[in-house]
Amino acid sequence: MKILLIIVGSYLIGSFPTAYLMGRLSKGIDIREHGSRNVGATNVFRLVGKIPGIITLFIDILKGLGVILFIQSFIALPNTELIQILAGLTVITGHNWTFFLHFKGGKGVATSTGVFLGLAPVPVLAALLIFLVVFLITGKVSLASVISVFIFPFVVYFLREPKEILLFSSIIAFVIIVKHIPNIKRLMKGAEEKIIN
Repeated sequence: MKILLIIVGSYLIGSFPTAYLMGRLSKGIDIREHGSRNVGATNVFRLVGKIPGIITLFIDILKGLGVILFIQSFIALPNTELIQILAGLTVITGHNWTFFLHFKGGKGVATSTGVFLGLAPVPVLAALLIFLVVFLITGKVSLASVISVFIFPFVVYFLREPKEILLFSSIIAFVIIVKHIPNIKRLMKGAEEKIIN
């Protein structure tokens, strides 16, 4: 019963449509109809502004991190690490395919960052450093995201994190890269926008 509640609760937390609400509350727009049409912090940053974008990013990271920290602090069950991974997978699923927006959501980078900050913080810090370097050089969030996400499972492997974390990170990296296929196509054509033009 506890595991079922964790799964449902994690999904609902992940489903909280931060970017959509930020667009509605700040500018009265449906963010799915403007910019990249993605329900994520980058699109909020472009369309609504820096502060709403930062708030969206923070909340989406907190969704993932909060679920993991809650389980680590308050849930006493056998195989706690596997339950954390299950909850992490569910909260990311909720963000990417949110119930509140007809199962269409973001790409999962921020929420996944939060999840892995709870599960494997050192590899995440390494991936964030890679992200920052690529972003500062190119100004393109999508390129920085794809490169850092692709490298992340290798960092997890070289830092000898548990095999379960390695498998989970590989699955999530694959999902995020697939969600970025439209961005990758634009990058290959030289048509991908910088976060600030």
